[in-house]
Amino acid sequence: MNARRLFILVTMFIAALGSAGAEIPAAPPTYGPAEFIQFNPQVVSDGDNFLVLWTDLRASALPNLYATRVSSTGEVLDPTNIRVAEKVTSASAVWTGRSYLVVVTQPTGTFSVAMLDREGRLLLPPRSLNIGAFLASAKHPLATNGSKVVLAYSRLENSALTRHLAVLDMNGEVLESDIALPSDSGDLATPIVTSNGSEFLVLTQATSGNKTTVSMLRLDANGHPLGNQFIALGEGRFPSVASDGNDYVVLLGGQASSQFIARKIARDGTVGDVKTIPITAAPDDTTTLAWNGSEYLGGVITVGDSQTNLQAVRLRSDGTVIDAPFLAGSRASAPAIASNGRRSYVSWVDANPTGNSDVMGRVLAPTPFSDPARLDTSAGAQRHPAGAYDGTQFLTAWEESQNDSGQPRVYFGRVTSTGAHPDGRGIRVTSNETVQRDPRVIYDRTRFLVGWQEQDAIYVRRIDKNGQFIDAAPKAVPGSCHAGDFDMAQDDGTTVLTWVNCTTPDIMVIRFDDNAGTFDPQPTLLAEAENPALHARIAFGFDIALVVWEERIVTPVPNSPEPNFDSQGDVRGASIYVPSMLVLTDPLDIAVTEDEEGSPDVAWDNQEFLVTYNDAEGINGRYVDPFGDLLTDTRIATGESLGSSSVVYDGVGFVVAFNAGDDVFASRVRRRSDSTVLEGKFAVAASSDVESDPNVVLMGTGRVGFLYDRVATEALYGGVPRVFLRLLENIAPRPRPTR
Repeated sequence: MNARRLFILVTMFIAALGSAGAEIPAAPPTYGPAEFIQFNPQVVSDGDNFLVLWTDLRASALPNLYATRVSSTGEVLDPTNIRVAEKVTSASAVWTGRSYLVVVTQPTGTFSVAMLDREGRLLLPPRSLNIGAFLASAKHPLATNGSKVVLAYSRLENSALTRHLAVLDMNGEVLESDIALPSDSGDLATPIVTSNGSEFLVLTQATSGNKTTVSMLRLDANGHPLGNQFIALGEGRFPSVASDGNDYVVLLGGQASSQFIARKIARDGTVGDVKTIPITAAPDDTTTLAWNGSEYLGGVITVGDSQTNLQAVRLRSDGTVIDAPFLAGSRASAPAIASNGRRSYVSWVDANPTGNSDVMGRVLAPTPFSDPARLDTSAGAQRHPAGAYDGTQFLTAWEESQNDSGQPRVYFGRVTSTGAHPDGRGIRVTSNETVQRDPRVIYDRTRFLVGWQEQDAIYVRRIDKNGQFIDAAPKAVPGSCHAGDFDMAQDDGTTVLTWVNCTTPDIMVIRFDDNAGTFDPQPTLLAEAENPALHARIAFGFDIALVVWEERIVTPVPNSPEPNFDSQGDVRGASIYVPSMLVLTDPLDIAVTEDEEGSPDVAWDNQEFLVTYNDAEGINGRYVDPFGDLLTDTRIATGESLGSSSVVYDGVGFVVAFNAGDDVFASRVRRRSDSTVLEGKFAVAASSDVESDPNVVLMGTGRVGFLYDRVATEALYGGVPRVFLRLLENIAPRPRPTR
């Protein structure tokens, strides 16, 4: 990792915190493997350094394209990686002499092209290429001869794949497309393309029964076929090809179970003899090959005793073996190699035991020159923020995944309104090495209380204003077998927690004495839900607490014994007199219609409760008095893509935060007798990144803070979700003009 570069980025970022309206990070970053899965690396060189690209599932349900530059000695130059493109299926790149030209395939059936300079700067953001619907492989459908770029792709026509070529100029403009390849182009989804600096060569393969044949076709300097049929190279699979600037060598796994072979193809298309490579293990994945200035260097994946390995082999220009193959990487798949003319860099996917994967790489010159290094690195991924304010500082808590297992731990840390972090990167709430989720934080005018979930129970721990634990160990909530998340609220030294029971759809509550640090012996049954329940939320109204929750309506599915739980949701609630834990109401039908309602939250304004929830039209609110009478409702925000809401009363009015698409917005809601005054929707966080999971934190009369997570694409973070804080006084809506 380039420590000096990261130090500069951190220093610049902290210096910016003092500006008005700046978002404040919940904690400074620490670095480790990027979360989730990385796959399909590609390597290209500018003649000195290397660029490695790969598809990446960090912070996304669809793969994004990331890259990093690597020096000729193996130093990773972009330690938190470069985010090149979003929502991709594969990518390939070439060096044009001035920049890296990257062609991206996307799930929508389109190609896009982007350009990066030697310094890793995005010169051209991805833009669409005017090429029709296609299928493209992840391996080498792109090559350049120094003046033109050839792209291979396939199209589904009349239930059959047809193979085509497109020719681009060195700026990625389409010069020609839909150049048809001969009909015997095999069954490889997309042919493989390379160049000797003048002409091009296309490889494909065809399978018939148990027999797989690799074939080749020469192209002229303009990317047009030199012939009307492919020439068979023989039986084999997993082909790769490279050129020494004149002729070519093809490397492939042989048809036999433990065999690799190489064949030379002369510039004029003459095919040389088969050269057997002495690797005794069975081929298991694609091969890769590069010319190193004086010899070829190949990489093959073989099956070991308990894992797949990457073995490398040195070949002469005619494909004969120079010396014995050697181990280049363990637990490897999907290798890719490129040369700068002196040294080669090989990258592969490391399938680690956690079930996730990382992109690895090392310099071969031509034998190992550097140790294997992980290329995908980012700050820890933070999600699901919670927080409270003690009058001078916030205490925030969040989930963080800093390991490849993707199993989160809960951290907390104090944050001042100027962006200082007295607790540094944050403190773990427990040393238990178990999954911890869904933190909650409250402040009781003396101390903070942090709660979270583990697999066996809900836990809490008291923390003083100096960030020190009051309790020597976490306290398990009695009887807190839970299904889904939980919530807690406090008033005058008493905290009440609520959750959905794990074995029955019962809503449970329990008291916690903030001063003594003790629970009631057993929880109280608040309500027996008629349907599966989730998302319980609670607010105090003096001695009365209102709990609201979502119920998923069970509807029968025709011809299936399994019911459908996702077709409809309702919002219900119940109130309880906390001093005696006396349940005051039967379940209330707060929002019960034939439409979808869910994800409720609740707050108290010293007179009545406001319950907010999602429905088909956006965010709605329903007033409820302390004794359970349902009052008027009010439309807070309208839109089809509005996410779950968070609401507090700030002494002036209710503040409701919610997701709108990929951004976070908020509205002020004030009660005037029987009418509601909406003071406009305003943006809390509306950048080009994805923001989600808003949480409003009360700071005082007329003052709130907003916690949310954002997929932080800055180099400081590396494209993972991070938790941020923003204060209302910095982003309050402008007064409406008077007429």
